Amino acid sequence: MFSVESPTPKSDESLGRVKSTADFARLLKPLWLTKPETASRVRQRCERVMTWCLAHEFAATNPVSAVTALLPKQKSKRDRVVNFPSVPWRDLPPIATHLFARTDLSARI
Repeated sequence: MFSVESPTPKSDESLGRVKSTADFARLLKPLWLTKPETASRVRQRCERVMTWCLAHEFAATNPVSAVTALLPKQKSKRDRVVNFPSVPWRDLPPIATHLFARTDLSARI
Protein backbone atom coordinates (compact mmCIF):
# COMPACT_ATOMS: atom_id res chain seq x y z
CA MET A 1 0.00 0.00 0.00
CA PHE A 2 1.29 3.46 -0.87
CA SER A 3 1.18 6.11 1.82
CA VAL A 4 1.79 9.82 2.06
CA GLU A 5 4.88 9.21 4.22
CA SER A 6 6.30 6.47 2.00
CA PRO A 7 5.21 6.77 -1.65
CA THR A 8 7.16 3.72 -2.76
CA PRO A 9 5.58 0.28 -2.45
CA LYS A 10 6.77 -2.26 0.10
CA SER A 11 8.94 -5.07 -1.27
CA ASP A 12 6.08 -7.58 -1.46
CA GLU A 13 3.84 -5.26 -3.50
CA SER A 14 3.80 -4.95 -7.25
CA LEU A 15 3.67 -1.64 -9.07
CA GLY A 16 1.45 -3.24 -11.69
CA ARG A 17 -1.25 -4.28 -9.24
CA VAL A 18 -4.38 -2.19 -9.71
CA LYS A 19 -5.40 -0.38 -6.53
CA SER A 20 -9.00 -0.30 -5.39
CA THR A 21 -11.16 2.74 -4.70
CA ALA A 22 -10.83 1.99 -0.97
CA ASP A 23 -7.01 2.05 -1.28
CA PHE A 24 -7.10 5.51 -2.83
CA ALA A 25 -9.61 6.72 -0.22
CA ARG A 26 -7.33 5.43 2.55
CA LEU A 27 -4.41 7.29 0.98
CA LEU A 28 -6.29 10.59 0.73
CA LYS A 29 -8.20 10.47 4.03
CA PRO A 30 -5.47 12.05 6.24
CA LEU A 31 -5.26 15.07 3.91
CA TRP A 32 -8.86 15.30 2.75
CA LEU A 33 -10.20 17.64 5.44
CA THR A 34 -6.96 19.11 6.82
CA LYS A 35 -5.34 20.09 3.51
CA PRO A 36 -8.17 19.93 0.97
CA GLU A 37 -6.31 21.70 -1.84
CA THR A 38 -3.37 19.30 -1.61
CA ALA A 39 -5.69 16.29 -1.37
CA SER A 40 -7.63 17.47 -4.40
CA ARG A 41 -4.42 17.83 -6.43
CA VAL A 42 -3.19 14.38 -5.37
CA ARG A 43 -6.57 12.90 -6.35
CA GLN A 44 -6.42 14.60 -9.75
CA ARG A 45 -2.90 13.32 -10.38
CA CYS A 46 -3.86 9.78 -9.35
CA GLU A 47 -6.83 9.98 -11.68
CA ARG A 48 -4.58 11.05 -14.57
CA VAL A 49 -2.22 8.14 -13.90
CA MET A 50 -5.08 5.66 -13.70
CA THR A 51 -6.58 7.08 -16.91
CA TRP A 52 -3.21 6.51 -18.59
CA CYS A 53 -3.17 2.93 -17.21
CA LEU A 54 -6.68 2.42 -18.56
CA ALA A 55 -5.71 3.73 -22.00
CA HIS A 56 -2.65 1.45 -22.14
CA GLU A 57 -4.61 -1.58 -20.86
CA PHE A 58 -2.77 -1.83 -17.53
CA ALA A 59 -6.11 -1.48 -15.73
CA ALA A 60 -9.70 -2.36 -16.58
CA THR A 61 -11.29 0.51 -14.61
CA ASN A 62 -10.36 3.80 -13.02
CA PRO A 63 -10.95 3.37 -9.26
CA VAL A 64 -10.06 6.99 -8.49
CA SER A 65 -13.15 8.29 -10.27
CA ALA A 66 -15.38 7.10 -7.41
CA VAL A 67 -13.09 7.92 -4.48
CA THR A 68 -14.99 11.08 -3.45
CA ALA A 69 -18.01 8.92 -2.63
CA LEU A 70 -16.01 7.25 0.16
CA LEU A 71 -14.61 10.47 1.65
CA PRO A 72 -16.41 13.09 3.75
CA LYS A 73 -17.61 16.26 2.04
CA GLN A 74 -15.01 19.03 1.98
CA LYS A 75 -15.84 22.63 2.78
CA SER A 76 -16.24 24.71 -0.36
CA LYS A 77 -13.40 27.04 -1.31
CA ARG A 78 -15.62 29.98 -0.45
CA ASP A 79 -16.01 28.68 3.12
CA ARG A 80 -12.26 28.03 3.51
CA VAL A 81 -11.15 31.55 2.55
CA VAL A 82 -10.49 33.91 5.45
CA ASN A 83 -10.48 37.58 4.48
CA PHE A 84 -8.95 40.44 6.43
CA PRO A 85 -11.49 42.70 8.15
CA SER A 86 -12.16 45.99 6.40
CA VAL A 87 -11.51 49.41 7.88
CA PRO A 88 -14.67 51.05 9.24
CA TRP A 89 -15.67 53.83 6.84
CA ARG A 90 -15.51 56.49 9.53
CA ASP A 91 -11.81 55.69 10.07
CA LEU A 92 -10.92 56.09 6.37
CA PRO A 93 -10.19 59.88 6.22
CA PRO A 94 -7.35 59.84 8.82
CA ILE A 95 -5.89 56.62 7.36
CA ALA A 96 -6.01 58.00 3.80
CA THR A 97 -4.38 61.26 4.95
CA HIS A 98 -1.61 59.30 6.65
CA LEU A 99 -1.03 57.07 3.60
CA PHE A 100 -1.00 59.93 1.08
CA ALA A 101 1.46 61.86 3.26
CA ARG A 102 4.02 59.03 3.15
CA THR A 103 6.72 59.28 0.53
CA ASP A 104 8.11 55.74 0.48
CA LEU A 105 7.25 53.52 -2.47
CA SER A 106 5.33 50.85 -0.52
CA ALA A 107 2.68 53.39 0.49
CA ARG A 108 2.03 54.24 -3.17
CA ILE A 109 1.55 50.68 -4.43
